[in-house]
Amino acid sequence: MHLSTSPGRKSRGGRPGFSFIELMIAMTVAAAIMAIAFPRLTPVRDSAGVRTSKQVIMSYLATARQSAIRRGSTATFHVNGNAVWVTAPDSTGATQTVEPRVDLLQRNGVTLATTLTSVTFNGRGMAAPRLGGEATLTLSRGASTDKVCVTMLGMVGKCGL
Repeated sequence: MHLSTSPGRKSRGGRPGFSFIELMIAMTVAAAIMAIAFPRLTPVRDSAGVRTSKQVIMSYLATARQSAIRRGSTATFHVNGNAVWVTAPDSTGATQTVEPRVDLLQRNGVTLATTLTSVTFNGRGMAAPRLGGEATLTLSRGASTDKVCVTMLGMVGKCGL
């Protein structure tokens, strides 16, 4: 039995494949689809960056509070520009880093706006000295924005409660 090639198509030594023109058409169609889809992905990427940064901040605040309770001494959540980290004194009184410094702008493209420079928790897990009201940390990237609030007692939660 002999297989014949379709009319107008030359056989390339029996190897099936695609012509250069067919590949170029497929790549052009793929590029057009990506050009349509890409602008719709930007808000998703912005929202994911803000959500991830909010989780980092809430985790660091919880770590600082729990570290203070566990050690029976102070632990401090620090904010400097777009960076956050947690420190606590060790048994000799020297400051040690409990959670490393994370720059939210470099890591997730998120800017952090707040008047807060630090929150220090005492051995009972309370903010010491008490914050003057509720402290708000505002996270934003593109059109996506979210907030983390710390109450005057040092509790982390939704803003306005």
